[in-house]
Amino acid sequence: MTDEVRKKILDMHNWRRSQVALGKIKNGLNPYNCPTAANMYKMKYDCDLEMSALDYAKQCSHKPSTRQGEGENVHSGPSKNDKVKEAKRAVQTWWNQIFQNGLNQKMTFLQYLRDKPNAPTAFTQMAWALSTRIGCAVVDCQGKTFTVCRYEEEYVIH
Repeated sequence: MTDEVRKKILDMHNWRRSQVALGKIKNGLNPYNCPTAANMYKMKYDCDLEMSALDYAKQCSHKPSTRQGEGENVHSGPSKNDKVKEAKRAVQTWWNQIFQNGLNQKMTFLQYLRDKPNAPTAFTQMAWALSTRIGCAVVDCQGKTFTVCRYEEEYVIH
């Protein structure tokens, strides 16, 4: 990964998280936005998480990995050989989940939400206020580009 890709991913996450913190993000088809978040941390880039993400991205799999204590988002798309664009596409796809399938007003991710079609699991991981670090990998794999981001802290389902 280049520093340009790392910075783009980090900036995209932090900007979106700031919009949640300010209460500016529409919550699905509900008539209300996501609530403000006073405890939203600004994320920092972590190269150890990047290495963990890279190890998994090289497997070219959409199956949940066996990582422990780290959150994870995975995206694949057509191989374009532009890692910045592919990272941007992945982040946008993950984030857009909240516009299709909102959460309750308390922003509590309950177990039943995980089983819904288009559940906002990737959004929840990105917007989880207690997440402080991120590391990502973007790799070409079997004719596709796989983007994997790992997060610390992992979101918790109640």
